[in-house]
Amino acid sequence: MHAARRSLEYLHAVVVVCLSVRAFFFLPVQVPTDSMAPALRGHRIEDLSDTPAPERSASRLRALFDLLARGQRDWFFMAPQSGTVNVLDAAPQPVLLGLTRQRLQFQSEVIPLWNAPQNLLKTVGLDDGDEFQAGETFLHARTVSGDRFLVNRFAVNFSRPKTEDIVVFQNQTLHALPKGVCFVKRLARLDNTTARPEFRSRPPSLVAGTHQGVSASPGHAFLLGDNREVSFDSRDWGEIPNDWIIGRAGTVFWPLSPRCFKTPK
Repeated sequence: MHAARRSLEYLHAVVVVCLSVRAFFFLPVQVPTDSMAPALRGHRIEDLSDTPAPERSASRLRALFDLLARGQRDWFFMAPQSGTVNVLDAAPQPVLLGLTRQRLQFQSEVIPLWNAPQNLLKTVGLDDGDEFQAGETFLHARTVSGDRFLVNRFAVNFSRPKTEDIVVFQNQTLHALPKGVCFVKRLARLDNTTARPEFRSRPPSLVAGTHQGVSASPGHAFLLGDNREVSFDSRDWGEIPNDWIIGRAGTVFWPLSPRCFKTPK
């Protein structure tokens, strides 16, 4: 009984330490979109519908390696006979913690898509009721996980981020963004004064690829994505208070790529 109690105490201490490190020092974050490309790559879905069907499917060991090491997963389904595809679930449905399932039905066979991305079927243009001939491919795509990196939360306690730093902020009141969610952008301008700001929803005109014409109200920061054509940033939802910034982007630890084990610049 005494040994069991000590084991529980050790386990509790380990959990507390892990949560403390996560909350106060290094927080893992996944990049959701390509708004910060090429410095950081986001989660993406590649439509391979126009590419030839693979002569043979990859072995389970190779597929597991691609998923665990590269964050890459291939989706390929071919119609064994002529028939209709029915989409039983419009979106992935939670099954267990961290596990989702979206179901397709081809004739009488139900095909589960485990942990499928939200827009997989939309990206490949697969709709409920689509008809396919025998041997025709009805789903061919590749998903690649966005970069995961550690947010250096400790650094902002001693020095404010600088212009051009890649930072992570947590939305608190902006209606244009989900509340409580972390976002990754580059700091275009930061004002450390504390006077009450005059809010601006859009900045002056910006010169592409530069921060010319960007300014920030006192106590606020103006954030931009590197990939301006697809980035949803302060040009759309305005400035944010400095205290929303929770840290700088740290070392990328997954998936394996030329950016892995490096701090994005």
